Amino acid sequence: QHIPSEEPSQAAGLPELQKSLELEPASISANTFLALYWQRQGRYDLAVEAIQAAVAAAPDNPVLQVEMGNTLALQGQLQSAYQAYLQAIQLAPQDARYYNYLVEFSLKYEYNTLEIALPAARRALLIAPDDPASLDCMGQVLMQLEDFVNAERFLLSAIQRDSTYAPAHLHLGMLYLLRDQPDLAYPYLTQAVTLAPVGATGMQAQQLLQSAIP
Repeated sequence: QHIPSEEPSQAAGLPELQKSLELEPASISANTFLALYWQRQGRYDLAVEAIQAAVAAAPDNPVLQVEMGNTLALQGQLQSAYQAYLQAIQLAPQDARYYNYLVEFSLKYEYNTLEIALPAARRALLIAPDDPASLDCMGQVLMQLEDFVNAERFLLSAIQRDSTYAPAHLHLGMLYLLRDQPDLAYPYLTQAVTLAPVGATGMQAQQLLQSAIP
């Protein structure tokens, strides 16, 4: 799908995925790739069907439950998505990553931040208090709740734990912009671009530098 073509086709890659599933209908990789394909086409109903097939083949895999939550959220089924993220946590209750996935879902869709994101972020920090991703998630939650002082504290802690963790630089830059402190935001946004030149984090930081920094 990513290879340039003189005649780009919406179906690029689909025949190969369909053939893979003919050979092995329960293939986790084929079903997850098919779900990704349908997500990119905006056919979230078909993406959910593909993820459901992968989950049926590996019901104890928390990663698939996260992908189910992500796909259901894209379809607008936020309550069902929330339940999928909870299922992932139940399958890996001592892994902070799955609490952080729930936090990110809640923040992205502004879905019950106080009731869902804040307790999940606290739980992630209890499990992994020095994890930069968990510190960053707590900083994001507090920023959305407009507790800027404590949000800054957690985001700075994330960077202190891992100075190469680009999302924390991005979010700290965003925090300073919310506080109308572009001079403080600039070096963190610039560092986010440097650390993640390709991908959503770097792109968002670059957009903020272009639109919000005089």
